[in-house]
Amino acid sequence: MLKSFISQSYFLLMSTLTLGFTVASPDDVQALTFVDSWNFNSSNLNSSQGNGTLTSNFVPANIIYFTGTTINAVGSDPAGQSFGLQAGTSNVNNSKNITLQFNLSQYSDPILTFATQKTSTGFNNDLVEWSIDGTTFSTVGISGTNPYNPAISFALQTFDFSNVNAIDSASTAFFRITFDGATSSAGNNRIDNIQLNATLNSTPVPFEFNSASSLIILGGAFGLRYWRKRCYDQQRNSL
Repeated sequence: MLKSFISQSYFLLMSTLTLGFTVASPDDVQALTFVDSWNFNSSNLNSSQGNGTLTSNFVPANIIYFTGTTINAVGSDPAGQSFGLQAGTSNVNNSKNITLQFNLSQYSDPILTFATQKTSTGFNNDLVEWSIDGTTFSTVGISGTNPYNPAISFALQTFDFSNVNAIDSASTAFFRITFDGATSSAGNNRIDNIQLNATLNSTPVPFEFNSASSLIILGGAFGLRYWRKRCYDQQRNSL
């Protein structure tokens, strides 16, 4: 009976040790990583914290800056300014766009978020698309209300690209928003606190102890082996 108990205990401990390597390892825990953001508080199109780019084919005179918001702000960023897009004379900017470009070679499953609002005659039919070449754009795989119609006060918009495998690890990835439906020259949309977050690609790690629990369990395995030997020696000496 003692021998059976020892064998079962040893099997259980070694199974737990394996679990410590494969489950408890912090290397296996994945979370979203900040990639870049725009708070527009400097009244320009420069990114606030990363190396992404933002471009637009709107008539330059119709790109203006309004009071911003703290919705979706990064850290303690103040409300500051927001990025404003007007319809322009004869609604010339209907079907115009803004395009964000990133290097996602180290990232997968990006999520784009931003705060936005519109005036009553502003753009009410706004479409989000993605591309890896900057020429051919698609909506396939995007999770989120698309096209979207902004509220008349700032609210959060979220677009999840986790199902767009072509973007994963792409050296160039483009996200485009095309604006449509404005009905007066002064009608506008405002965007603030654009953020892109994604999963940082993990690097395969060779067999190693990468959690304190695994070290503790391994110590227990050696202790159990020593205990088994002592029990075996005691049994032999008692014969």
